[in-house]
Amino acid sequence: MVSYTDVDNKDLVWDLNHILNRKKAIDFFKLIADCFCVYSPTVAKLYSNYEVITPNNYNSGLVILPNFYCFHDTFNHIDESAVLPTNIMLVANTVNKTKKLYMVLPIKQQQKIYPLIQGLEVLNEFLKKKGHQFLPVLVNGDLREFRSQNPCLHLNLLRLDKLHHLSEFQKQDIADTIHSRVDSLYNLANHVQQHMQTA
Repeated sequence: MVSYTDVDNKDLVWDLNHILNRKKAIDFFKLIADCFCVYSPTVAKLYSNYEVITPNNYNSGLVILPNFYCFHDTFNHIDESAVLPTNIMLVANTVNKTKKLYMVLPIKQQQKIYPLIQGLEVLNEFLKKKGHQFLPVLVNGDLREFRSQNPCLHLNLLRLDKLHHLSEFQKQDIADTIHSRVDSLYNLANHVQQHMQTA
């Protein structure tokens, strides 16, 4: 069994002491973790294949444990300047006793809440006009709470145009990998009520 001390890279040890309902947050993260890659600025790596390790009592945090046997699932030399915070949030909320996923977008200095699929459509259209792709990645600290202890994930945007030292083939490989994760997010949005129970 992996303990926190087994992980040298502290970017992969997520302290959740700032979260009131840690069990709810961890359950939420485990449900959607496969939809995202995790970035470590300390080693400039992007992990697309990892396991989420949690303590039995939920009293502390969680560990992102990359699958080091699948080295092709880890992308190296990802400069920190290419990973930009967005203030975009993915939120789990309860409506009529059913858990649903929502996206919170910062629009004109306000937070606008959309059902997840609609939010993704609005965001993709906005980024397309700017000449960018929606390439969300997670970093340590992105698992948070949004109003009344609802768990949420802050999303960062990976900008391929800032990865100057990578080839176009390498950039496309990264984009394809992240897009495949986002596709699973669409599928999850349609079935999330079957997997999440009101805490």
